[in-house]
Amino acid sequence: MDPLVMGNSKDPLQLYFFRMSVVLEVAAVVLIMLHASGLGGTWGFGRLAVLSRPGVDEAGLVLGLLGLALCRIAQSTMGSSWRVGIDEEMPTTLVETGVFRYIRNPTYIGLFTMILGLWLIWPTPFITMTGLLFVVMLEMQVRSEERFLLDQHGERYAVYLSKTTRYVPWLY
Repeated sequence: MDPLVMGNSKDPLQLYFFRMSVVLEVAAVVLIMLHASGLGGTWGFGRLAVLSRPGVDEAGLVLGLLGLALCRIAQSTMGSSWRVGIDEEMPTTLVETGVFRYIRNPTYIGLFTMILGLWLIWPTPFITMTGLLFVVMLEMQVRSEERFLLDQHGERYAVYLSKTTRYVPWLY
């Protein structure tokens, strides 16, 4: 089964998120190519001077890799319930094990951490704006998914909501 269901949705918000994710993916590839080619310092992509010091790139790399690792762990824990987007056609089981025992959205925490790592590696105004757009888009997606899961799983999900936090255990 293909877990990439967002582009198949009939929901206009999901289709919008799908289009925006394609735009962000293309932008990421172009930005990586610019950075790798050495042209990253031109055309308004210069680093913020305050973060141009030893250890910042390395910290960004570590955060980025930790974020990707958390994404992988969360996706693996979800198994066949993992989707990119809301699958209105194929119900999934509610995953409450592993890291999901404490937080509802570890994949998104991983993505947020990865974006922070990328920003530390290449802290530019453009990356800042792109990262903020990505975070806002993901936050809207999380809220859409939580509404969908409440409709799909009812009281069981409501109990799960009361026992877990959205992102940070015991905080938020």
